[in-house]
Amino acid sequence: MPVQRKPTISVVIPVFKNGDAIPAALFELNEFFVVRQIAFEVICVDDGSPVPLTLPERAPWLKLLRLEKNIGQQRALALGLAAATADIAVTTDADLPILPEHFMRLTEMLAHDGSLDLALGARDRYLHSAQIRALGSRAVSLMLRILFSYRLKDFGCGTNAVRMSLVRRFQSARIPRSPIKLAMLALCQKYVEVTLPTRGQNGKRSSYTIFRLALLALSIIWFRLTSGFSLRKPQP
Repeated sequence: MPVQRKPTISVVIPVFKNGDAIPAALFELNEFFVVRQIAFEVICVDDGSPVPLTLPERAPWLKLLRLEKNIGQQRALALGLAAATADIAVTTDADLPILPEHFMRLTEMLAHDGSLDLALGARDRYLHSAQIRALGSRAVSLMLRILFSYRLKDFGCGTNAVRMSLVRRFQSARIPRSPIKLAMLALCQKYVEVTLPTRGQNGKRSSYTIFRLALLALSIIWFRLTSGFSLRKPQP
């Protein structure tokens, strides 16, 4: 892009030990947005990877936040969102499980509905790479329904679009920082969940464990206890 305008969209990608997927992701994102003449930025947050992330190129649209210590995906996402300069940001994973042409449906919904703060992705017919992830997904959905009355299909989907006014609200709120998706839901006025196609997983093995599932469950319970039961329920 010869002239760097204010981004229309910020893409935030947390990275930890999966930096090998970044070059392909950056190529796809750049190709998609440049062809459509959409001003954009990509913010890669290296969450203290043992081998520091190196970017294949330096460009005005590309930012790298390098954290010296691993602080966890949720806090890394919060830092990436805080560095975003567009009015709408998309969070996604390093391997771009949902392609730009599909996750742009989320941003378009925010752009056309000023009352909508949050557009969540849900993976269509997604096959979890491990049984523990499938069981964990169902367990988390049940917890969210019981504790918060949220009827979400895919809380584990990392591809979501958020209005930056909600990010600012999140930064000043006195509620737990994690899970950040739950915090955004608790603070937003209106949200929507949209089922989106996903690309294949290429046979990758999952690193998800019972321990990580237990930590997520505890963080959800802790959020409920510390945030109180007075949080306004957003309109779906």
